[in-house]
Amino acid sequence: MNKTINKKRFDNIMKGTHVFLSWSVRALYVLMGFVLIGFLVALFIPKDLMNFDLDNIEHINIQLSNVLYQIDESLFTGIINVKWTLVLLGFMALANLAFLQFVMIYIRNILRDTIDQNPFSDNNVNRLKYIGYGYLIASVVLPYINNLFFWQLIHQLDLFEATINFSIHFQSVFMGVIILILANIFDYGSYLQEDHDMTV
Repeated sequence: MNKTINKKRFDNIMKGTHVFLSWSVRALYVLMGFVLIGFLVALFIPKDLMNFDLDNIEHINIQLSNVLYQIDESLFTGIINVKWTLVLLGFMALANLAFLQFVMIYIRNILRDTIDQNPFSDNNVNRLKYIGYGYLIASVVLPYINNLFFWQLIHQLDLFEATINFSIHFQSVFMGVIILILANIFDYGSYLQEDHDMTV
C-alpha cells in the first residue's frame, strides 16, 4: 500500500517550527545573559549590602498545584544575609536554562537537516543520542542543584521542620530512554536509506 504525504504542509510545519526554535534559542541566550549578570553581581557584591530584614514580612503565600499554603510571619524575625541564597538561585537558574538551551539547539538542528531532505543523517542520530544522554544526566544533576538552593533557603530561614529528600527525576529518565530508542530507530533508518541508495 502506497502512503502519500502532503509535502508542502509537512515542509511548512518543519520550517515554521525551525523558525520558532531559532528565535527561542536567541531569546534564551538573552535571558541567560541577564541571569548570568545577576549571578555575577550577587557573587561579587559585598556581603554587607545583602542584609534583609525579615521583620518587614507580613505574610508569605506558597502555592503548590491547587493548594495554597500561608506561612505565619512570626516564624521570621531578625536580619539575614541573602547573598549565598541569591548566588545559588542564579546558579540553579543557569543550570536549568542551559539544559533547556542544549535540548532546543539540538532539536533545531535536527529540523534543519529534515528540511534539507536528510532526516536520517548520522548527525541527527548523534544529536538524538546526545539529547537522550542529556536527559539521563539531567535527571540526577538538576535535582541535586535544585536541592542545594532549597536546602540553603531552609537553612537561611531556620525552617528546621522542613526537609528535602533527594530523588532522581524519573520523568527525565523516561524521556532519555525514549529518545535513545528513537535514536536507534533513526540509526536503523539511516542504514536502510544507505542500503536503498546503493541498490538503486
